[in-house]
Amino acid sequence: MRVRPFFWFFLALVCVGVLSVALLRPAIIPAKLQVQISEESLVANHAALIHLHLTDTQGLPINQAQVTPSAQMPNMQMEPISSHVAPLGSGQYAIHMYLTMAGTWEITFQTQADGFAPLTYILHVKVEKDPYTSSAGSHALSLLNRPGYSRAYQSMLDYGKI
Repeated sequence: MRVRPFFWFFLALVCVGVLSVALLRPAIIPAKLQVQISEESLVANHAALIHLHLTDTQGLPINQAQVTPSAQMPNMQMEPISSHVAPLGSGQYAIHMYLTMAGTWEITFQTQADGFAPLTYILHVKVEKDPYTSSAGSHALSLLNRPGYSRAYQSMLDYGKI
């Protein structure tokens, strides 16, 4: 049985097309995100420190990723929360986020790195009230009650310079 040249040409064209798509299309690799947050930093009106560790599926660190954090309280309309992301190297990222109110917060982390699938991680945390601030209290008095706070600041406050 003889195969016509048209079919050989069509088969070669299909093979070249499949190979070119496979070579030109970048492979998207899944990533893994680990989040650590210390409970001591979850206090209202203070900066929370959050550590992220971004790796591939084999555990190799992913550097130079775009990390976008956002936070909101469920069922509340709020202004965007200020945050700062600092890459620490070896797939480690530190996020400083200012949580303004006590209660339950939903913190969302979105990561994007070249060659990796975008990743979204949602973390629910409970933010406590500042134990050093009274309900009517002043900020200066709350600072004085904190352990290890500067005596120089206290003496300046005593003499009315602040």
